[in-house]
Amino acid sequence: MIKIIIKGLIGNVFDRCKAKRLFANHRKFCGKSVTTTGWVCVIGLFFIGQTANASDLIVEIVDISLEMGELRIALCETQKAFEQRQCSLTQRVQPKIPNVLVEFSDLPKSSYAILIHQDLNENGMLDKSFFGIPEEPIGFSNNPQVKFGPPNFTDTMVSIPTNKKISISLRNE
Repeated sequence: MIKIIIKGLIGNVFDRCKAKRLFANHRKFCGKSVTTTGWVCVIGLFFIGQTANASDLIVEIVDISLEMGELRIALCETQKAFEQRQCSLTQRVQPKIPNVLVEFSDLPKSSYAILIHQDLNENGMLDKSFFGIPEEPIGFSNNPQVKFGPPNFTDTMVSIPTNKKISISLRNE
């Protein structure tokens, strides 16, 4: 489809160039005149191609039992970011019983690990007990079973090749 548009655009531009070389809005390019409109169309097609490589992700957070604090959602692309909780794509939303939808738009097609925690006291941290057990509700993509410590990066990775909706359960450990 894009090849047809480009071929039609180039043919149309060069036909006009042959007939109207004297107009001020034409520019010389490789011995042919190209209109400013033609360049705008080519640049527009470039940006259309760029958005074709992006996907939207809808995260449904389920099993919310309290409407207090805020939900903190983070998408991590690398194991290092996941382990250090330094994810670059984050959102904060107000919790609503029984579920909340959160949308991440124009994501590069990739794999991500998703972390969620409900910051009940809004101190910006996941509160833990003396033994390191979370005292606030948490959730991970793929809803892995959490035993002695957080799940690993590969257990929580989800591939986002196209627009996608996933569901993550929020739970108190």
